[in-house]
Amino acid sequence: MKNKDEDYADMLDLLTSQLVLTLRRRRLTGGSPAYAEDKFRYAINYMNENFHRRIDFGSLAAMAGYSLDRYRHLFKAQTGASPGRYVLGRRIAHARTLLRETKRSISEIAADCGFASDSQFCSLFKRETGWSPGAYRKVNA
Repeated sequence: MKNKDEDYADMLDLLTSQLVLTLRRRRLTGGSPAYAEDKFRYAINYMNENFHRRIDFGSLAAMAGYSLDRYRHLFKAQTGASPGRYVLGRRIAHARTLLRETKRSISEIAADCGFASDSQFCSLFKRETGWSPGAYRKVNA
């Protein structure tokens, strides 16, 4: 695995998860409530563990057996947020923790939380919290 692309481990993760879902699908009757909950539980767990990386929602939808549009609709009905909003919420929550509990720079926090740039982080953080990251840190440190 050392010589593979950085996305190789993510792809193995997705394929393993697809195998698990396929095996569960064979055990359970299709469309049962427990099976439907498992699909979304897997997606939520995957997003919680990988929010700092780029997440391919199309792959998650395909593994669950839905089109991307249908998956987004069902995900929102199940969780109350679209997949993208869910991941953004996790990133902002983690950023808040890092701003409160560490002295790391805004740039480091932005990178660790999966934002493409400092400016993207600052604008989304302010939009979601009403505070700039620096002001949030001053008030909550």
